[in-house]
Amino acid sequence: MTLKDNEKQVLLTFDLPVGNIKVTVDKSFTDVSCARICDGKLEQLDLAKPFLKNTGYMLMARQIDGQGIIKIGEAITIDTSLLENGIGSIRESLGGELEDINVNYLVISACPSTTNYKTSNRTWRKARPLEVGHRGCGNSFNTKNKDNVVDPSLIANIRENSIQSLTTARILGNADMVEFDVTLTKDLIPIIYHDLSVLKQSDEVKIKDLTHQEMLSTEVCDMSRKTLSHEPTYDVTDSAAGSQTCPTFSSVCEEVDACVDFNVELKWPAMDSVDEQNFFNINDYCDRIIDVVRKSKTSRGIVYSSFSPRVCACLKFKQSEFEVIQLVWGDSGHYGIHHDIRVKSVSNAAAWCQFLDMSGVNTLVNDALNNDTFEKSLKDIRDKNLVIGVYGDLLNYEENRVYCRNLGLDLIIYDNIHVFNKTS
Repeated sequence: MTLKDNEKQVLLTFDLPVGNIKVTVDKSFTDVSCARICDGKLEQLDLAKPFLKNTGYMLMARQIDGQGIIKIGEAITIDTSLLENGIGSIRESLGGELEDINVNYLVISACPSTTNYKTSNRTWRKARPLEVGHRGCGNSFNTKNKDNVVDPSLIANIRENSIQSLTTARILGNADMVEFDVTLTKDLIPIIYHDLSVLKQSDEVKIKDLTHQEMLSTEVCDMSRKTLSHEPTYDVTDSAAGSQTCPTFSSVCEEVDACVDFNVELKWPAMDSVDEQNFFNINDYCDRIIDVVRKSKTSRGIVYSSFSPRVCACLKFKQSEFEVIQLVWGDSGHYGIHHDIRVKSVSNAAAWCQFLDMSGVNTLVNDALNNDTFEKSLKDIRDKNLVIGVYGDLLNYEENRVYCRNLGLDLIIYDNIHVFNKTS
């Protein structure tokens, strides 16, 4: 249920280094739910019973005005009225040689009242799979081949994330939807860009430290310049109409035809990283992006997504117009292993979605192609009535797209859709 102006959603995650711990939530909270994720399964917990020594505990409750107290054993007492909106952690010692209890919290505030978006009558689940254009017509900087090497022949010939690319994906590629990333500039303008950093005179600079006007400077170029052995087809700036790589989210909403549905990924730094600690307030960040959609004059289908479980939780409770999908690296280990238990595996992410009543999971296609356990994960996701999508460079090969279609996946997100899926 979407938060009202006087409400806050409190989400706690914690591990218990000892057992027989009592967790109590006072009566000022409503909709209290507690569970833990274990081997891809969601285990609902009874607050009347002591908690065991274990990992992956999650507690969710809604606070309506006033003070609220949550206790985890004798060590931690949390007065949620004193917590700042956003992200934080509380660590307390159990004494002696016992490990500390560390509680990560997320306090979600209501999205400031704006005109509710008039949603499209289109239901994005109807046609499966949905063919989704990655960054519009695809990655125009550093698409990789089967050997995980940048392959200039696979790089999109239209500037990624531009209005031209997003539109062409629909017109020539018959895309059901286009996917792109959104982040904020220093002057709090939501823009379309695939990374959180750029190169400025050979130095890495965070986009959060640049105004939108500075992003358009000829001194700024894509991070891929640091590692590419070839000259990229495009750079960040371009004077051609519709070819700008970092257009504002507002201009994209207004200028891209309403027949084009959006998969909007909210960028966010890695959990508990220095970058996250120095990033925007998570509530303000999400509010500004949601506000652009709600003020848009066009009516289209939209799906929100993020690799951050925290951002996905914010999106779930701040709005109800559109569904939310949790992005994951998957089980293949191609991008490493995620330390957050909620997204450490596809099955764990599905359990997390079940806990928050989100729509589903989007994982790296390597899982579907190379992982013997994917069939089990797929069945688990279907049993939970969730959607499942795939993304990744290996979808640049027709045989892999056909394989994923035959699996009955819900979304297939790939580059060069205007070439591979060209309308006759």
